[in-house]
Amino acid sequence: MRSLLWTAVVAVSLFAGGFDAFEQFEQQDKNTFTKLEKQIRRCIETDDFSCAREKLGQIRRYVSTKKDSRTIAQLQEALKREETRYEAARQANRHYDIAIRGCKNGAGSAIMCTLYVDGRYDGNIFYKSRSDGNDGFDIFILGSKHAGASMGGYYDTSLHRVWTTKCGDSVFGASPRIMVYSISDALMMYAECAVNGKYK
Repeated sequence: MRSLLWTAVVAVSLFAGGFDAFEQFEQQDKNTFTKLEKQIRRCIETDDFSCAREKLGQIRRYVSTKKDSRTIAQLQEALKREETRYEAARQANRHYDIAIRGCKNGAGSAIMCTLYVDGRYDGNIFYKSRSDGNDGFDIFILGSKHAGASMGGYYDTSLHRVWTTKCGDSVFGASPRIMVYSISDALMMYAECAVNGKYK
């Protein structure tokens, strides 16, 4: 009888010890989860997105509650939002290098030149004598993925100015005034406006 009682006491002790060990492991998981959550938030705040993704991969191993799963979902949303914001800001501040080469006679009376953006082919830029009878040339771009929607524009050779619907007048109302004395400079200014959003 005594040995049965002793066995029961030992079994309860072992069970209690095992339960304590389980609680210890669970607490360690919670601590690790909290630590990783803080690290992920810091990575996102400092725009270190690869660090955030790496830590998100690790934190999944320490989920123990539904709240933890919701926290991970929130962290993933925050990461996605910040990556989108960062990319939009990067694109808004990016300046593309532009080159115009190989001008030749195009369709009708237009002259067609090849447009390059960051060293790669990006459509064509055309110019032709203005259709309204004024001095200068109408300018337009076709087939460019960087120039966006088409915009009107021309180079006025008598007043030495470029005008576009996107960037306005290079001389009148602009500060500082940008005077233009050649068709090649006018084409570059038009392309800068179309691709980079402003006259260079």
